[in-house]
Amino acid sequence: MSPTAPLRSFKTAGAPRVAIVGVTGAVGQEFLRVLTERKFPYSAMKMLASARSAGKPVQFQGETYTSERPPGPPAPAHRAPQE
Repeated sequence: MSPTAPLRSFKTAGAPRVAIVGVTGAVGQEFLRVLTERKFPYSAMKMLASARSAGKPVQFQGETYTSERPPGPPAPAHRAPQE
């Protein structure tokens, strides 16, 4: 039995640009896995994360991306309801 090539998405001109929101969390990591599994074509990739995780490196398809905060105002802090 011959070894199989690793599954990979592929970067190609004319393909969609992709942004993954919450990339450092479990759901974001699952998105990256699915993109790879389905060999999803992309022309550019943007990794977005919370303010706490922004700046962390993210490995994808042999490249290292730096996670960034999404554009726009920061999300309001969660507050418990007052009685």
